[in-house]
Amino acid sequence: AAGYQGGMLEVTAPVSLDVPLLVLDGQGIDLADALGASGTLALNSGAGITEPGGVITAPLLTGNVTGDVALGGANAIGTLGGFIVQNGLFTLNDAAPLTITGPVAANAVSISATGQMVLQGGAGGGLFIGGGYAPSTTSAPRSGTDSLLQVSSQNAPNGGPVTFIQTGN
Repeated sequence: AAGYQGGMLEVTAPVSLDVPLLVLDGQGIDLADALGASGTLALNSGAGITEPGGVITAPLLTGNVTGDVALGGANAIGTLGGFIVQNGLFTLNDAAPLTITGPVAANAVSISATGQMVLQGGAGGGLFIGGGYAPSTTSAPRSGTDSLLQVSSQNAPNGGPVTFIQTGN
C-alpha cells in the first residue's frame, strides 16, 4: 500500500503507481493531472475533490468525502465501490464500462459511463440519493428529501431504449 495524508493535495504531474492499494487522504484533493493505480484507489477528503484537467485510471475506486466530488474527466474506472459523500454532490464521468458495487451515497449523484453500466447488488451495496440539491434539469425534487433517478444514453442503438439492470438479491 502507498499513500498520502495531510492538508490540501494537488496532483500537478502524472502519477501512476503499481500498488494494490493507493490511499490519498487530504483536506481537499485537486486532480489537475493523471492519477493511476494498478489496484484500489481510495480518495478521502475533508473538503471535496475536483478534477480540472486530470483523469483517474484504476480498477476500483472508493472514497469518503465531505463536500462536492467533481470527477468529470475521461476517467477509466472499472468498478465504483463504496463512495460516501457527506453534504455534497457526486459527479463521475467514466470513459469505460462501469460496475457500481457501492454503497454510493450523496445528496445528488450523476454517473455517466461509455458502454455498459451495471448496478451490482449485494449486502451493504447500492446507490443512495439523499436529496437536498435540485439537479439542473427540468425534473426536480418536489420538496424536502426526494430522489430522482434518470437513466439516459447518448449511444443507445437507434436512439433507444435504454436498459436499466440491477443484479443481486
